[in-house]
Amino acid sequence: PCPVNLALIVHDSSAPPPLCYDFTVDSQSGWQNTPLLLTAGQQYSVAHTGGLWTVDWTRFSYVGPEGYPPAEDGQITQGCKYDSSVAYATLLGRAGAGAHQVLGSGGTFTATANGSLRLQINDQERCMADNRGQVSVRVCRVATQQ
Repeated sequence: PCPVNLALIVHDSSAPPPLCYDFTVDSQSGWQNTPLLLTAGQQYSVAHTGGLWTVDWTRFSYVGPEGYPPAEDGQITQGCKYDSSVAYATLLGRAGAGAHQVLGSGGTFTATANGSLRLQINDQERCMADNRGQVSVRVCRVATQQ
């Protein structure tokens, strides 16, 4: 007989949650819930890890979560942006039903409310039928200085 080694996995409920979470955001869905609970005042980092999306697959290129460059953004029919102050296809985030924040393809943000992180492409739900693609991002809690 062969010896069998079994790994013992102990789940410690007092252990802190992971620092980083990976998410895929679909361009044809509105606000998408994630299991990451944001804490108001806590800083988080965002990094684009893959994928591209478009707000009109028949007429415009695929871009990352930073959204379209100004020249191309200006050619897209206006009136469908969720946030008119930034380019179409920019990644947006919010805590629960709180106010949204521009996340884009990288950098840090400070949560303005407590709640589950929700993510969405900068496009209104009524305009998403011609969207295609998805982007993947990694969101990490920024360690606080002690």
